[in-house]
Amino acid sequence: QGKKMIRMGRAQQNDLRVHDISISRIHAEISITKENRIYIRDCKSKFGTLILMKSPEQINLATEEMNVYQIGRSILIFNSTGAAKSIGSSLCSKVSKKTKKKNSDDANKKENDAE
Repeated sequence: QGKKMIRMGRAQQNDLRVHDISISRIHAEISITKENRIYIRDCKSKFGTLILMKSPEQINLATEEMNVYQIGRSILIFNSTGAAKSIGSSLCSKVSKKTKKKNSDDANKKENDAE
């Protein structure tokens, strides 16, 4: 039947090893229930696990086909029909800059519309 839990982190004994110094040795776990629900749980890591910019204790990953989440400075994509894939830690700053620029552009547009 396969493994029902995947452990992520920097340590060599993890199932999914992520080479990022901002990630704890044992950072998070992905588990699959008997009902085939998929959950991610932060293992009390130093910098946490963010999903949709929230810091949940546990979240059901199977509610969406694809989820983007951040552990440490790395952004990972989890697709419930496939495997987890690392995008890389450099994407975090690019995402932040794009989000800030978009928010700034939206604010400018609202000001112009109000005039």
